[in-house]
Amino acid sequence: MKKIFTLMAAAAIAISASAETAVLSNPGKVKANPLNAEQLGAPEGFVLTCLKEDKTLDPGNGLITVDGAEYQAIKISNGAQNQVTLPEGYVASKVTFYTTINKDAATDRVCYWAEVAGTTYTAEDNNGIIESFKDFENPNIQSFNIPDMKEFTFKNTGEQPLVVIEVTYHLEGESGVSTAIVADENAPIFNAQGVRVNADAKGLLIQNGKKFIRK
Repeated sequence: MKKIFTLMAAAAIAISASAETAVLSNPGKVKANPLNAEQLGAPEGFVLTCLKEDKTLDPGNGLITVDGAEYQAIKISNGAQNQVTLPEGYVASKVTFYTTINKDAATDRVCYWAEVAGTTYTAEDNNGIIESFKDFENPNIQSFNIPDMKEFTFKNTGEQPLVVIEVTYHLEGESGVSTAIVADENAPIFNAQGVRVNADAKGLLIQNGKKFIRK
């Protein structure tokens, strides 16, 4: 069942500082480095950067299912370190990777997250290797705690991953405290396939990183 959110444009939205999440994908299927918030389909201020400057972050060839909703995958530059930067005043407490490998079947080069937020991992101690091969409806799901960082890095080893990234974050210096943010009513709108649409489009839509239905 797809997650449905009600659009509340230009209104204050109450959030819990300890439970806010942002899903980073590539709804516009762009090739760029870095990817900004609009390109990620995420709240303003999020940025994803490949730290290998001669590489780009490309769209993966498929839609990864996250909690019943489909998001355009990001193709990570294999083995390169990447960095997620959060909006001003916010810090990350957890990152969850929804990952499938850019291969049709297993190879000798097993893939796993070798570094997350400055901590290195082996295939045995980071929730295991990634064993989903172009199975976009059933990605591997792996979560890592982040020690309240304004930005954090990650990289893989082995075969190339296709990924959608979910970041749990809150206001710096607060935890579990309600606050308010204002939705950007002029933010771009995408359909469920990650294609940018007009403001009067109907159906399941995405704006400000949230999903809603317009009839």
